[in-house]
Amino acid sequence: MNALGPTPSRALLERHLARLWGRRVADLRRRRGISQQALGRRCSVTQQTISKVERGEVLPGDGLKVALATALSVSPGGLFAWPRDATAPRRTGSVAGGLTDAR
Repeated sequence: MNALGPTPSRALLERHLARLWGRRVADLRRRRGISQQALGRRCSVTQQTISKVERGEVLPGDGLKVALATALSVSPGGLFAWPRDATAPRRTGSVAGGLTDAR
């Protein structure tokens, strides 16, 4: 427990990260016009694995992260960065004034 309430469990945080990460992979894949099957071939995994990653059912290991980044023409760090025009909410405001969604 912290000042803001209960501390989320590690498993809960990992599931949340897997969902966010999966949406990012799906977004990059769609923007590049690549099918799940083609991305799987480029990464030496099945289409089903790509689907599980995109649905947030699995968080890929380091090897698959590098393969995905290479296949999607981004740096490995680029897999974690949402572009300004993407659907991730931006936060505005000050700490004193509170944070609000910019949407």
